[in-house]
Amino acid sequence: MCKISSNFATHFIPTILILFSLCSTYQVVVVVATGSPLPSSLPRSTLSLSLSPQPRSASSSSLDGSNVEEAKKVIQQFFKGITSDNCGFSKFTITDTPDLCKNPKFGCTPVPSKDSSKQTKNLYAIDFNECGIMGKNITIDGFIDKLPDVSIFHVNSNSFGGNIPVLSHLPYLSELDLSNNKYTGNFPMNILGATNLNFLDLRFNSFTGPVPPGLFNLKLLTLFINNNNFDHDLPSNMGSTLASFINLANNKFTGPIPKSIGQASNTLLEILFLNNTFSGCLPYEIGLLKNARVFDVSMNSLSGPIPESFGCLESIEYLVLEKNEFYGSVPEEVCTLRNLTKLNLADNYFTEVGPECRKLIQKGVLDIKHNCVMGLPNQRDPKLCAGFLSKPKPPKGCGEVNHSVTCNKGSKSVYLHSETEGGPQPHPTLTYKSLSL
Repeated sequence: MCKISSNFATHFIPTILILFSLCSTYQVVVVVATGSPLPSSLPRSTLSLSLSPQPRSASSSSLDGSNVEEAKKVIQQFFKGITSDNCGFSKFTITDTPDLCKNPKFGCTPVPSKDSSKQTKNLYAIDFNECGIMGKNITIDGFIDKLPDVSIFHVNSNSFGGNIPVLSHLPYLSELDLSNNKYTGNFPMNILGATNLNFLDLRFNSFTGPVPPGLFNLKLLTLFINNNNFDHDLPSNMGSTLASFINLANNKFTGPIPKSIGQASNTLLEILFLNNTFSGCLPYEIGLLKNARVFDVSMNSLSGPIPESFGCLESIEYLVLEKNEFYGSVPEEVCTLRNLTKLNLADNYFTEVGPECRKLIQKGVLDIKHNCVMGLPNQRDPKLCAGFLSKPKPPKGCGEVNHSVTCNKGSKSVYLHSETEGGPQPHPTLTYKSLSL
């Protein structure tokens, strides 16, 4: 049974379903304990999955004055550069609110003080989401890096841009959300210095170039870099990631999906590769993702047959391969996966489906329109199919030869009532939600 603290349940209701989903997947006990929970008026990103961060404990820096009073000076200086916003910051002065911790955009936690008659507080959370902050050269450089106690920093939907400062001296930074801002240029390498990050959201910016191998060495739970202009091949160590939720969609990534992805079998739950320019075959190592429930490679240039190892994806709920150049027979083992609620193979060149797959067509689970299966409605023109199937296929080793895979078919379904009317119901899907703002 998953246990969640009452404080966490009270203040973070939007994330409870996801956390229960995590618990049901891993069968772990989660105990959340914080010295002081975020105030109820301080909402967290609905996409943030990390557990309620541990506010920093007292340290020499805390007792020497690195606290809310010092943070006020940094925040006041930042506010001077704002020309307009939706949260009243451009007209706000620190003197208007002597106690910064009463402002709903900030979160504080008490720490011991040398003077027992006074209570010292540290600022550990900033939530500027959807404030529409604008100004000349609005940047987090000289802001976040001067807040040594910060653990949560969310600035979704503003006009931040420019340089991302060195973050390696922020030992408590666990959540960084810079999504939907004005960032450009290559991947901000200074982020890699934030080694305690478990939530990173850079989506809906204009970053370009490759992503560094070090990104997949961070101890992240959630990684969203979708809706940018990242390109090049993914690093070969992508499978080193510990993340459960990864969204790489709507970029310009090229090359094959790294075979190392199979190394993430114990942690990966949802991953989106959709709408890039990935090519080559699907590596059979994908079949090792025993806990994965969402896998989407739609709208790419992938080819080859579906590896037989996909029949080992016992937890999969959404398997989306549409709009590629896959061909051959749809493995019956895939169509018998007990938790499937969506199998989308539309707009490919598959030529055969067996009786189990036809059952899924009747149930509305399998979409196989615009393929080359004789006798089924809404298929491609036979001449188009003949032309594609007559072309030379990828060389052996690129999906043409399936590896022999043995998987445990006796694992228990994650659904307690999968045989009830309507079949299994899918978990909430965080990655698909992150495709929109």
